[in-house]
Amino acid sequence: MDSNALFLKRSDAAKRAVETRRLRNPDWGIRSAGHKYWQRMAVNYVRAAVAIGLLPSLSAGDIACVDCGRNAYCYDHRDYSMPLVVVPVCGSCNSKRGPAKCPTD
Repeated sequence: MDSNALFLKRSDAAKRAVETRRLRNPDWGIRSAGHKYWQRMAVNYVRAAVAIGLLPSLSAGDIACVDCGRNAYCYDHRDYSMPLVVVPVCGSCNSKRGPAKCPTD
C-alpha cells in the first residue's frame, strides 16, 4: 500500500471517529474561538506564575491533588476570567471536573 492510500485510509477512519463522537454527544467539539483564547490566556498566566515563583511547580511531584490526594499533574481553573485562582489536581480529577467557565459563556 503506498503512502497516499494509507493516508486516505487513516483520514477516513478519523472522520468516522469524529462522526461517531458527535452522534453520541451532539455538543462534542463545539467550542467558540473565544473559549480557546481565554483558556490559553489563563494557562499562560499560570505558567508565568510558576516561572516567577508565585505558584509552586508541579514537576517535582510533591504537591497533592486537592480532590483525591494523588500527585497533582496540573492546575485547574474553574473560571478563566480569574486566571490565577487555581487548584492543583491530578489528570483524572481534572477530567472529572469538566471544562471551566469562560467569560463569554
